[in-house]
Amino acid sequence: MLTVMLHMNRRDMLTLIRDNPATTVQDVVNDLGVLRVTAQAMLIRLYRQGLLSRHGDAQEPRRYCYSLTDAGQRRLNYYDRIDAGYDG
Repeated sequence: MLTVMLHMNRRDMLTLIRDNPATTVQDVVNDLGVLRVTAQAMLIRLYRQGLLSRHGDAQEPRRYCYSLTDAGQRRLNYYDRIDAGYDG
């Protein structure tokens, strides 16, 4: 039986992309177990927010590869500080 996660959070996505530069939609689907449409929507949202950059794949021009921007890394650092109990 296939189990599909219908929800993921930004931190999961940003962490995956930080650890795997040039991540594709299919990578997100495989690694986070979400529906393709969910992965696509989250990637586009994070890209528009400036947290990800994207470029065409050399082998498949219609496929985008996503990488973390400096703003995306700052957002992950912020999440880490929250987890550590830092409020300043």
